[in-house]
Amino acid sequence: GLLEGNASDFFNLHDPAAVRYLQPLPTAFFKMMCDKDLQLWLKLTGADEEIKIGDTPDLPLLKKLVKYQLKEVFYQNYDLLLTRKEFDLTPTALLQRMLVEGRRGMCFEACEMMALVLIAFKFDARRTPVFCTVNGQVYQEGAVLDHNVIIVYLDGKKYLIDVIFSFNSIREPLEFSFEQTEERTVIPDVEKYRLEVHGDHCMLHMWLKETWGQMYYIPLPLQHTN
Repeated sequence: GLLEGNASDFFNLHDPAAVRYLQPLPTAFFKMMCDKDLQLWLKLTGADEEIKIGDTPDLPLLKKLVKYQLKEVFYQNYDLLLTRKEFDLTPTALLQRMLVEGRRGMCFEACEMMALVLIAFKFDARRTPVFCTVNGQVYQEGAVLDHNVIIVYLDGKKYLIDVIFSFNSIREPLEFSFEQTEERTVIPDVEKYRLEVHGDHCMLHMWLKETWGQMYYIPLPLQHTN
């Protein structure tokens, strides 16, 4: 169920329908996840063994929630390529498709489900569109931001969360100031990241094959869709 590439690789970005699909959703679209759906997410990811609705929104809880979604939700773009239709991103529909039916999904789906869960736990989680550069793409002004990540604002700090990427999901929230170039290590000598700040944008890189490989372009100041 995996064909390599991002959504923008399979759409003509001069096609208005494709651009509508990839652009950030309007704020009015977003729905809150109800306790019933949240409890189902906890059960289907196995998180209910140590997390309860109403737990304090702190860094340990944030790391646990990310861990459990990463464990159960992996990337597949097969459905998108077959149907070429917009997905229903409401909470109940996401849970049904991705976890109950076990189809998993693309970055837009997984990011939205993670954001819904974090917001339900009272985190200040903000959906943040970025531009993929993993295949050497170069951002040009006005280009569609074709990937979604989450920035969580917590105790005066910012945490980058990317629970689903076509070849690499970030294992845990990464604290970055987005004001200067910084490196973060998740697993020594295995998984580490570098955020380079360049005035009106920053670039996220991951350590791959003894060099830094590009992941995506993030406009500055940070652009949030909620």
